[in-house]
Amino acid sequence: MIFDSLFFEEVLFEYANRIHLFNDFLVQKFELKDIPYNESGRAFPKIGSLEINNEVINYRFHGRGATLFWDGIEMKFDIDANSNHRIITSSWPYLTFLSGYVNNFDKSRYPFSLIDQVLVSFEEKGFLMARKEGESVFHINELWYEKRKLGLEYKGDNNAEIDW
Repeated sequence: MIFDSLFFEEVLFEYANRIHLFNDFLVQKFELKDIPYNESGRAFPKIGSLEINNEVINYRFHGRGATLFWDGIEMKFDIDANSNHRIITSSWPYLTFLSGYVNNFDKSRYPFSLIDQVLVSFEEKGFLMARKEGESVFHINELWYEKRKLGLEYKGDNNAEIDW
């Protein structure tokens, strides 16, 4: 199956970027001294709404992650508080985000087999890092994200880095 790698990379970047914006906003608004996932329920409510860039984001923290409802898009993700590459995703959360991100989403065009192939290719490129051998659960590579955010090319600079 052939897919448009640049399109799927843009979707991954937008997914990661929104999570970063949300996290950064929480840290700033509530003057957090730790990551939001270690502070929810104490420094701010576990379930609530925030306005970021004139958009209302509803959120719900759960277990080791959160679900956001942002601009009609549902975003699920987990966090690894012990890793430099904190955001964790897999096929289901990525596909859930994609289904809201793409106008006139047609699920027959985006089967799980395609999404699995996309995520594995992103691991090969270093955009994602496998969380555990043999599982399709990934950390989003923070160096890839930061370079992409700055418009710089990621060349696999830290592909061998594992901190979990």
